Amino acid sequence: VSRLVCDTHCLTRMHANVVYGTLVACIVGLVLLFRVIGTGVTKAANATFSDFQKTYLIAYLLVMMADWLQGPYFYSLYVDYGYDSGQIALLFVCGFLSAMLSGPVLGGLADQYGSKKLSIICCITYSVSCFLQSYPNYPVLMFARVCGGVSTALIFSSFEAWMISEHNRRLFEPALLSQTFALQTFGNGIVAACSGVVANAAAEYNTDGSGRNSARPFQLAIAFLTAAGAYMAFTWPENQPKGAAGSSESSSGESKDFMSSFKAVLSKKQIWMLGLMQSFYESSMYMFVFLWTHSVDPPGTPDAERAPIGMIFSCFMVAVMLGSSIFRYLLEEQKWNIQDVTRVTFLIAASCMACGIFTEVPDVLFLAFVGFELATGIYFPTIGTLRGAIIPEENRASVMGWFRVPLNLLVVAFLLGVRTVTSWPTLYMVPTALLAVSLYLQSQLKAALAEEKKPDETLDGA
Repeated sequence: VSRLVCDTHCLTRMHANVVYGTLVACIVGLVLLFRVIGTGVTKAANATFSDFQKTYLIAYLLVMMADWLQGPYFYSLYVDYGYDSGQIALLFVCGFLSAMLSGPVLGGLADQYGSKKLSIICCITYSVSCFLQSYPNYPVLMFARVCGGVSTALIFSSFEAWMISEHNRRLFEPALLSQTFALQTFGNGIVAACSGVVANAAAEYNTDGSGRNSARPFQLAIAFLTAAGAYMAFTWPENQPKGAAGSSESSSGESKDFMSSFKAVLSKKQIWMLGLMQSFYESSMYMFVFLWTHSVDPPGTPDAERAPIGMIFSCFMVAVMLGSSIFRYLLEEQKWNIQDVTRVTFLIAASCMACGIFTEVPDVLFLAFVGFELATGIYFPTIGTLRGAIIPEENRASVMGWFRVPLNLLVVAFLLGVRTVTSWPTLYMVPTALLAVSLYLQSQLKAALAEEKKPDETLDGA
């Protein structure tokens, strides 16, 4: 037993070197790829498209900065307020349920009244959520999580819906859409890495020796959300999909409610296959967020040998940035088909996640997790490109809202059932299985698209 404990301590002690070495390797990989593909904006077809990318990405990344500022401090804040793990879990479940129930309805409103309006409302509801986090009253915090869930649903529907609709309205080439998604993922990685430093400085700053204040990152997030809302109000034109209520090209006066978008999901197997593929992958991603800290920094590790969690998170974000650059390299330089990129991405992600089933060695798991994050960096622009090509314009935001319903259901079920599992490696079977199903659905989606026999530059690759 003593020998086993010693070996475990040695592995943990070596972990920091593995982290720093992997971080350097990812940065070197980014530099090398930049020499080949450039930053992305400079390779845009024209100045007008570059300006369009900047207009969208500035607003999106301001909102994501606010989102990332909060992430590391939710649990810490609730612990500081004196709530136990059961109460905290219920708060998290409330947020996921709120996002699940509100997503299709809010998406329908975005399709009907315009994505810009709903994106600005997102900034308002998220600001309310952040403001209420400063109050330790449990019902108030529960309402804050409801507002946070509504805001999350809007972030992952109305923003993208505005960008794709505006991209199409301005008649930019469909192939350029993947470039915007790649830059979005890359920028999100930079913002996430920076937000950790900024949030830590905000939480630890004090002049009276009172110690850490976990509510400050939430207060700081309000400033970024306010800036994003104001920026969109003055720079984003409103757009409505063809056929939406109030649109000049509306062919009927019927309201685009959330049930019509649900029928749109079921009307074509390509759409619901894409939705399930996205839900299974992204639910496994949320489960991974819950699992990884325990795996690389096991309970009971002496303080002097604790894993560098902050550096590990930074390494994950650099891996995401590297993944988004690999996506661009494969499409722009190697001319890969988007479906081939998707298949390889899911295969890498499933293989890396499966490592959690077969080993508990922190160093090995860390390297596998970096592989998963790299695959995730490829995944986001890939799935965004597929959504842009497959989802019908008139129901885009609401269909994207429906896509997140099974995602949130799976995450809630996982969080509620995790207490009944005593073996940590067993928990990794769930996200691994979901990723394997995503891989299968990808092959079915490819076959379904081939059946249509409608050549599409975005889907078939050039």
